[in-house]
Amino acid sequence: MTTNNSKVTNCTFIDNSAGKYSGAIYYENSNGNHQIINSTFVGNKASLAGNGVSVYSSSTTIDSSTLISNGASTHGTNPSITIKDSILSGTPYLC
Repeated sequence: MTTNNSKVTNCTFIDNSAGKYSGAIYYENSNGNHQIINSTFVGNKASLAGNGVSVYSSSTTIDSSTLISNGASTHGTNPSITIKDSILSGTPYLC
């Protein structure tokens, strides 16, 4: 997604997959502030990076959300992702 200042609220992403980045949401070069609120990500996979959520050149806050058993093969946490009041289990890489 390349739009600025998006908000994803009360959404569920289950068992999605991507060939490269993020099985569910991918923000790229949007220069905006994105919010993911009260949403659930379960079993999303990416072959390269980002499992359920991947962020590149954007700022994203994940708030009051649950990320369970999402997977990607490489990469680590992106400093432009802020996570608060959320549950992370079996989700090793946010990017």
